[in-house]
Amino acid sequence: MAKILIIDDDNDIAGLLTKLLKRKNFDVLVANSGADGISIFNKGEIDLVVTDIVMPDIGGLEVIRILKNTDKNVKIIAMSGGALINSGTYLTMAKQLGAKYAFQKPFDLNEFMTAIISMLH
Repeated sequence: MAKILIIDDDNDIAGLLTKLLKRKNFDVLVANSGADGISIFNKGEIDLVVTDIVMPDIGGLEVIRILKNTDKNVKIIAMSGGALINSGTYLTMAKQLGAKYAFQKPFDLNEFMTAIISMLH
């Protein structure tokens, strides 16, 4: 069973994605901050990371950079609802840093699951 780490400071989004992924029989870990996400990633075998971009402590772009420096093969999906600058810019930057997929919130859950499955197979 693949282990997926969700990093998002929005409990509603994290909860929704957790329920969706658990229904598909994935093992899901949740971090409510970038710092916690990095800590969880460093503790064990994570097959895929789904990270929000705009977070109060360590933003998702920095999380992606740190995780890619730790493990250049880490599989990452970024997501953003925007904020300080156009979220499209954030998502473009996330892909440049190594995220395979980047989703604008709110996103289609079927497209999200297709991305998850394609990255894990």
